[in-house]
Amino acid sequence: MDSLARWGIRRPQSVCGWPLLKTPRTIGRGVLLGLMEAESLIEAGRHAASELLRLGRDAWFETRWAQLCSDRPLVTLPRRIVRSADGSYAGSYARQDVDVPAIVEIDDERTWGYLNNRMHVFAEMVDAVLHAETTGEWGAWARRWRDPVQVLATRALGREIYSISDDGRHRAMMAAAFGFPQLPARVRREPALLVGATINIRQRGFDGNHAEALVAAGDIAGENTEYGWGGEILVNHDIDWWFDAPTSVALIAAVFERVHPDVPLPPEMFHPDDWMGRFDPDRFSGAGDSRPAPALLHRLLRRIR
Repeated sequence: MDSLARWGIRRPQSVCGWPLLKTPRTIGRGVLLGLMEAESLIEAGRHAASELLRLGRDAWFETRWAQLCSDRPLVTLPRRIVRSADGSYAGSYARQDVDVPAIVEIDDERTWGYLNNRMHVFAEMVDAVLHAETTGEWGAWARRWRDPVQVLATRALGREIYSISDDGRHRAMMAAAFGFPQLPARVRREPALLVGATINIRQRGFDGNHAEALVAAGDIAGENTEYGWGGEILVNHDIDWWFDAPTSVALIAAVFERVHPDVPLPPEMFHPDDWMGRFDPDRFSGAGDSRPAPALLHRLLRRIR
């Protein structure tokens, strides 16, 4: 039997008017043309319903929010303005499933279980999962989760973390509370840090010394602009926050490592002074620090890679 039909879900025959093949095309782990696998969703829903019946709604909410605040604290990620070499700020959009543990920012909130409006939605979502458990209508319940949440990606070395500030804030929080592995999403990606693109940074902690060091290292032709400090990028980088303020670099690196511990970020990223020293070791080395400056060959390789 079809794995979706088993839960009372009809497999779509077309998407946006385009017919589906008999063997649906998959995109990455657990993705069916951008639709989340129903089996993993319903499995998580059944487990949440069991816990809700055992603990009661109030105790369940208290337990889940406290656990998420401890294990996966929300953060506010710094922003930057990037314009591609062709003059576009738009970036790109894609419909795909995203890993729920990779959602690290939700509307600038720092506490799981709190949003600045429509708090009753959380209770309604709990009522829905309990209704599905009582009636067995898991297919109808699963279909409610098909609409994509809107996320912004922050990339590094082929991996991503996500921020939500628009549609999908309540669903993202409840997906984490229910233990969903993934959510359907519309992912926005800002222009990449490629040669010829320009970047502007307005972040607390970004000072003139670090700006001069980035320019001296040959990474950017920097200058002060009406939008903050920035300029034309001279070296390709596949880490979105490469030019951020050193304190911001350390913050994002720590969050990224928590989500993707296998991604080999530069070790200097986790310490603001070390990150500044990567670009100008003579100026930013600490007292008694005898680390040698990067070799000339290393600087040349960084410029042409």
